[in-house]
Formats: sequence, structure tokens, C-alpha cells
Amino acid sequence: MHGTSGIQIINDGTFGTLHSADLVLRTVSTERARLDTSGRLLVGTSTARSPQGLTPIFQIEGTGVNESSMSLTRNSADNGSATLIFNKSRGATVGSDVAVQNNDILGFIYFAGNDGTDSDNSAATISAHVDGTPGSNDMPGRLVFSTTADGAASPTTRLTIDSAGTSTFTGNITTTGTITSSGNLAITREQPIISFDDTTDNPDYYIGNIDGAFRIRDTTNSVTRFQVNTDGHIDIAGNLDVGAGIDVTGAITGTG
Repeated sequence: MHGTSGIQIINDGTFGTLHSADLVLRTVSTERARLDTSGRLLVGTSTARSPQGLTPIFQIEGTGVNESSMSLTRNSADNGSATLIFNKSRGATVGSDVAVQNNDILGFIYFAGNDGTDSDNSAATISAHVDGTPGSNDMPGRLVFSTTADGAASPTTRLTIDSAGTSTFTGNITTTGTITSSGNLAITREQPIISFDDTTDNPDYYIGNIDGAFRIRDTTNSVTRFQVNTDGHIDIAGNLDVGAGIDVTGAITGTG
């Protein structure tokens, strides 16, 4: 059935428009959703956008939090939840099952903002990658968290969690709480240090590997309090209070 409206309904249940026309859904004479001639489902807008240079098949746009948000809700008397799934196959046709490979990207989340011209640059991204060789019921993965520095046009990797559970940070780590680990903590960079900044008026310290020497330094007073040099000699700035015996292999030299 069809008429001058351009709407066609076929006996097999097919419903759509004739010729090159969008299918528009309205209530109370107000447009609510649009399926355009390119097959894109648009909610809240009649014109598709291309943020990050992509033109998604499903787009929501609005001027308020309600009109520009979506939710997934599950009601069940168990511990299950609603689910959002990112899935990838290396197959070239819809419905194919072809195994992914090491370093393939399985999912990407962009956090983009308009710069007054377009929304092609993201402030942050989260991505999931294959991290090893997949096999039957075996899919090793890693998560990569990236942020864009001020003045930059693209994100830089800040944290990677690999398939072995190792977390690698590429920037500074600042915490106001406790860091607990059941594994090793490794800091890899030129002259790595760990800073201890007191929020009161007490001195601040760092411990670090400075040109091969292990150093404990009072950064408030700019004094190195303890250092193990590359030749094994130990320098102590200040008094040494000992509550038990000292076993020494070699000489002890005092300058104070």
C-alpha cells in the first residue's frame, strides 16, 4: 500500500519510504527520530554529524542531558547487569567468524569536544587490544588509557594494563590515599624518583636512582640525607642513631 505521502507498506511487513526520502517519525507534530537515506538512525537531529571523522550509523543529539543521553536497564532478581559489548572479527562479510590477531583493536571509546570548527580531536580515549595470540576460548587483551596534553591535537598513552596484569604508567602518579600491590612496582625512566610530599609543615623527601646512586633527599631543605654511591660507599648527612650493633665490612670514615 502506498499513496502520495511516499510511505509504502508491503504485505510481508516491510515499512518504508519511496524513492530518495528519509523516514521520519513524529509525535504531536514534532520530529522524534529519522532514518535517513544512508541508513543512519538520527534521534534529536535531522542532520548526521561526523565527529572524529566518522559518521556513525546511530546518532543522538540534544540540548539537554535528557535529550542527549541513553541508558541500559536490567531488572532481574540476581546479580546480573545490563551489557554493552564491543566485538570484532577479521571476516569481510556480515556474520563471519574469523579470528582476530595480536594488536588488533577490539573497541575504542573517544571523548571528543568541539573546538569551534569541528569535533575531530579527542581529549581522551580508552581502547581494548588483543595482547598476544588468540586461540579457541583464549583471548588475551590489554586496555590503553590516553589523554591529550594542553596544546596537543591527539592523545598520548598514559596507562596500559596488559594481559599479564602489569600496569604501565607513562606520566607521574599522584595519590592522596594508599597504593597497595601484591606484585612488583617498577619505575623506568632516566633518574627515577618517588616523592613524599607532606601536607603539613614537615620536610618533603624523595627517594631515587640518581646517576646510579640510591639517594634519599630532603627536598624542603635541599639536603641529601642518605646516599649509596655506585662504588658501594654510603654517605650520611647528619647524626647516626643506632639502637643495635653495626656490622661493617670495610672502613668507617667520619667528617663530623
